[in-house]
Parts: sequence; C-alpha cells; structure tokens
Amino acid sequence: MSKCYLDFSGMEKLMERYEKMGGNVKQAAEDALKATHQQITPGIEQAWQPHNVKYTGNTGKTIVKEPRVEWEGLVSSVDIGFDITNGGMPSIYLMYGTPRITPDRNLYNSIYGSKTRKEAKELQTEIIYKKMGRLGG
Repeated sequence: MSKCYLDFSGMEKLMERYEKMGGNVKQAAEDALKATHQQITPGIEQAWQPHNVKYTGNTGKTIVKEPRVEWEGLVSSVDIGFDITNGGMPSIYLMYGTPRITPDRNLYNSIYGSKTRKEAKELQTEIIYKKMGRLGG
C-alpha cells in the first residue's frame, strides 16, 4: 500500500490559521485525506482493468476501497493503492516490471504519477479553503 499525506505548499500556516478561526484541524485533515482517497481510487481501478482480463483478478480485489485515516502524532495519512500484505504484491511487479513483464506506467501513474499528486494537492487545498470560508476566513 502506498500512503497519501496531507501535503501542499503553505499547509502548516494555513492549518494554524484555520485552528485560530475555531476550526477542527484534525477533522479537516481527515476530510481532505478521505476525499483524496476517493479521487485517486477510481483511477487505480480503471488502470487495473486491462490486467483484470489477463489474470485471475485477485490482485484487483486488494485495491483499498475504504479510506481509513491513520494518525502518528501530528501526521495523518490514508492508504491508497493495493494492499500488499493481503495479495496485492503482483501490482508491484506490474508497475515496475520484471524481465518478462513490461512496466505498466499507466498503473504506476494512477498512484504515484505527478498528475495524480498535483490533483491530490489541489483537492486538499480546496477542501481546507472551503472549510475556512465557512468560518468566515
């Protein structure tokens, strides 16, 4: 599994400002991460489809479908992609390739690509600003 973190330019200052306005920073972070998961997962599922036809489909069943936000101190994250420990290991071979398998850049980019990361950051920023707007900030 890959982890997605709440991460965008100026995030710390923005979150401080949000907290001073009376906003619940922890809830805002969780909402942004859950929305990020919901945005990224359909792209992963779509990128997986060509492999679902070729193979058993068991790896596709390990795509993390429910966002579960985890906290380690002040850092929050949500799992995205394939659950490696529960049968998702073949996704690694497909994304990175092997001597017999050409790397699937589309599958890789659906999780790690710069476009995916950029869209995630934009969504996270938008969610935080909307929450601040509701508080009058």
